[in-house]
Amino acid sequence: SQATICRFESLQLSYENLCRWKEILEAWLQIAEQRLTDQPSSSSSFKRRRRRTTLGPAEKSILERHYGKHNTPGVQQVENIANELDLDKRVIRTWFCNQRQKAKRMNTFGFLEPTSIDNS
Repeated sequence: SQATICRFESLQLSYENLCRWKEILEAWLQIAEQRLTDQPSSSSSFKRRRRRTTLGPAEKSILERHYGKHNTPGVQQVENIANELDLDKRVIRTWFCNQRQKAKRMNTFGFLEPTSIDNS
């Protein structure tokens, strides 16, 4: 009860209540310790980050060739490229997204000439 909790906090429990609480608290402590030992260590409970994928020159050239043909591949195209390069689909999708952002940035800052302008 709340009165017992208040007495416990203020260290004003009778001997009988103290004995009863001792049993309850020991049982609770045993359960809590068991849960701690059953649980994996705190460092392994966190999700580990995936290692960064490094692309070799051959893989980059294949990706750039595909990007030159179509800079927004569909789901099936991404899957085909991933199978061709033996990479995760997420890596391929991210690479294409990063290339589009890079092209947008370069075009925004005037580093690339627009292709629609005729130089003649």
